[in-house]
Amino acid sequence: MSTTNAANQIRFFADEILQHTSFSLEGPISHRGLSLVPIVPVNESAISDDFINAAEAFEIESLIITEAGDAVNTIIAMNTGQKTILIEESEVLVAPNSQDRIVVSSVLLQPGEEKRIPVKCVHAPHGLNQGAGFHSTGELH
Repeated sequence: MSTTNAANQIRFFADEILQHTSFSLEGPISHRGLSLVPIVPVNESAISDDFINAAEAFEIESLIITEAGDAVNTIIAMNTGQKTILIEESEVLVAPNSQDRIVVSSVLLQPGEEKRIPVKCVHAPHGLNQGAGFHSTGELH
């Protein structure tokens, strides 16, 4: 992975965190030239322990995942249900006439929330179908 690509992924991740008020950046912790910036939940009670996984959410039609349309490494997920949805790292998402994807890191999606989800392609590249709907094939092991 190139340095530029890695830096862009870090910027994308930081932007995602800072867009949500449920997280804050704490003061840096430094030791021997290395600095870490803790990312902590503002209100831990805002993250529910009562959640369903993506397959269950698709089954009850409370999860909609579509192409972002601007990048192959991002999809858009929308929770239309009443329960928090856990989209797990390594979840495989498939869509007709579009590229299959694998989720890069686990995400909690609160009821009514729409979020961009980082993903990677799982096969040789071909065209994107903007607006294509996805469904889950489960977690890759």
